[in-house]
Amino acid sequence: MKYHLVHHLCWLAAIAFSLSATAQDKVAAPMEDVNQVIDNTLDSLNQTRTVRPAAGSSRKGNNPVLFLVGNSTMRTGTLGNGNNGQWGWGYYAEEFFDNNRITVENHALGGTSSRTFYNRLWPDVVKGVRPGDWVIIELGHNDNGPYDSGRARASIPGIGKDSWKLRLKRPEPKKPYTPTENICVVLSGT
Repeated sequence: MKYHLVHHLCWLAAIAFSLSATAQDKVAAPMEDVNQVIDNTLDSLNQTRTVRPAAGSSRKGNNPVLFLVGNSTMRTGTLGNGNNGQWGWGYYAEEFFDNNRITVENHALGGTSSRTFYNRLWPDVVKGVRPGDWVIIELGHNDNGPYDSGRARASIPGIGKDSWKLRLKRPEPKKPYTPTENICVVLSGT
């Protein structure tokens, strides 16, 4: 079983690498500005793609929207512009879709866990989701650490519908769950 998992992960990585190389071909070459400075960042001519949109604002008519929900692996830095050296795959996702048929909105935020995304960002995202839309959720690797100090983003350990009663210094609208249950709550709409 471990062999199959490693095999599948390698296969997915190879596909992602080949797709990212294809996507980068569509980015315009950097241009020299009036001060003869060349900006070699990949998004130097496309800053509008880095802004987190209002949920559903990119929708064209009755076409669906693909919502990307995740952390820094999906979003290009906290501001979305790569200023901290992070380049998330969600930045390039729209290049693989016909935006006359489906639009892509990247609502990810670096540093979020399933708990913090659900409590702080999901309420705004879900307002824009309609029947027929798609949501890709990529969260989990920030779900460790303290529950109520520092970044306070931990989810309780486990993979089921477990919950704990915690006395939090900063009250939250929902109690902490496991990462799996956080995602299930998001999907069920409760």
